[in-house]
Amino acid sequence: MAGILLVWAAVATAADDAGLRSVFARGAGERALGLGGAYGAVADDATAAFWNPAGLGLLKRTEFQASHTDLIGLGFYEQYGTVAVPSWRLGTFAVSLRRFGVDGIEGRDDRGGITDPDLENTESELGFAYGRSLGEIWSVGAAFKYQQQNVAGYTGNGLGLDVGVLARPFVAGGVSSPVLRSVRVGLTLRNIVEPNVRLLEEDVPDPTGMRLGTAFQVPVGERVHMMATADLEKTRDMGTEVHAGLEMVLLDLLALRVGSNDGTLAAGAGVRWRDLAFNYAFEDNEIDTVHRFGLGITFGSTTDERRLADQEKVEREINDRLAQAFRTDNERRIATLVAETKSALAQEDHARALEQVRVLHVLAPDHPEADALEVRALLATALAAESEDDLAAAALAFQQCLRVDPGKREARSGLNRVNAESDLRTARSSELRAVYDIGLAAFAAGELDSALVAFEQVTRLDTSDEEARRLLGHVQEAILTREKIAAARKQAADDARVRKAAQTPPPAPSTAVAVAESPAVEVPATVAPSFESMSLKERAEIADLYRRGVDASEAGRRADAIRCWELVLSAEPDYRQVADHLKQEYLAQGMEAFADGRLNRAIDLWEKAKTVAPNDPRVNGYLERAYEHKARIRTAGRPG
Repeated sequence: MAGILLVWAAVATAADDAGLRSVFARGAGERALGLGGAYGAVADDATAAFWNPAGLGLLKRTEFQASHTDLIGLGFYEQYGTVAVPSWRLGTFAVSLRRFGVDGIEGRDDRGGITDPDLENTESELGFAYGRSLGEIWSVGAAFKYQQQNVAGYTGNGLGLDVGVLARPFVAGGVSSPVLRSVRVGLTLRNIVEPNVRLLEEDVPDPTGMRLGTAFQVPVGERVHMMATADLEKTRDMGTEVHAGLEMVLLDLLALRVGSNDGTLAAGAGVRWRDLAFNYAFEDNEIDTVHRFGLGITFGSTTDERRLADQEKVEREINDRLAQAFRTDNERRIATLVAETKSALAQEDHARALEQVRVLHVLAPDHPEADALEVRALLATALAAESEDDLAAAALAFQQCLRVDPGKREARSGLNRVNAESDLRTARSSELRAVYDIGLAAFAAGELDSALVAFEQVTRLDTSDEEARRLLGHVQEAILTREKIAAARKQAADDARVRKAAQTPPPAPSTAVAVAESPAVEVPATVAPSFESMSLKERAEIADLYRRGVDASEAGRRADAIRCWELVLSAEPDYRQVADHLKQEYLAQGMEAFADGRLNRAIDLWEKAKTVAPNDPRVNGYLERAYEHKARIRTAGRPG
């Protein structure tokens, strides 16, 4: 009797297969079976390994599913478990195990005598599957299977291979309709390598088959989603089977399903709570109805989260390398400035020494030798001016020296000496002397308005005071320079605001690549799409430009790096760390230009850095000191 039931169970499980294929041909998974087996184009969970391995490429998180089902009682059962692990770099790998069996079979000899009262028949399939998404349109996959059957102590096994593909044809065609864009088409070729399971002298067939399916989303409401799906299945030496199903999901919590498994009613339901899913499937089997219950668990971070974390790690490494290169270049540049300043002092080239040390103050205001070198340069300048009888220049240099180092006795005594000599020559009263000193101290401190008032007062009260008149002229020149610089800064700020308000679109990415390679070619501005709406090709080109900028920067080709990153920034300002990298390059090139004496070029580069990072204290500090340096440049050294 148990042997008869075993035959019935095989028929019940394989429908009209008539023994032409194995029980594994029906697939597994409560959601899929509740949809009548119409799952070839859906296949977006861990059971995709059974229906269409290409669907594994759609998974975002690690997923485990398992089920145990008793079939019509009397020891018949079905089990399966599968786990799928997606990787954003490599695709999704899955391992599955399915098992069908019946126990309590009586073994009998040729005379009908019982030889074993409890024989077991089991069929097992161990699968290793892989699926990978190839962008928005295509996904491909394959599943390798090892099948084994044990009957009354006899064992046979075989190997099989399935392949599958998924496509979104309307996405490929650029259609904008959400319904059409949701359409997926799936094709699975099952057993392109057929398992050859042989028991004694009999082969257990599992022939090659094909499944072609489609699925799409039907808009119902904001919190209600409906999916329709249908498959055609053809197995060698069998007729074509039709599978169809509908699924409605309410509030992303409850799913209701109904399907037709080649005319046999199927239905099901599912409940998802956080990372847990409970699914039920009903099959109106010819022998008895079958109720299946399954558990699904989703865990771990998503592939997007892992990709972002890996990208952030790579970005940190790139940032560290670029920052180290920036520090190394800056240290080398500062060391060169210090050496050149000392060399100029040794050669008694006081003007060059003073210029170099002021550049040092802009680029490295906290350098431990900056103040000492400036004091040496100013003191040497003052003594040289005094020896040439230029008392005004000497007094100004001594005063500037004291401003840097108030305790410098040589500067204090030198200032007293030249002031006394100046008083003798001009016969200044004590009142005029006090006003003159105020003007001199203000001029040395860069307080031009106070200096102007003081020297105007001295020259007005004593029209013969030539030193005061000369200093007044230099103060007036410095004020004029300051006004021009203020106007230039305002113009630069206005230009930056205009550029930001205009939001001039970048050239298309393919054109941008050509521009990066040929900077002499001018490309007219064209309306470019947002980064989110760019095609995969355009996004890839933006990524390539970014990578080329990194390579150029690490190779010391800063102009190429800036050109690439400016194009990336114009297309997508928030792309990775492009804004930080661009700011760093603007700063580095600006420092190089400033050290070479190209003050306007340095200011232009630092203004660009400010456009990228308007609140960066280092950028604003460089700009402020550069403008101050430009304002003082006419009065640096001797005012004669």
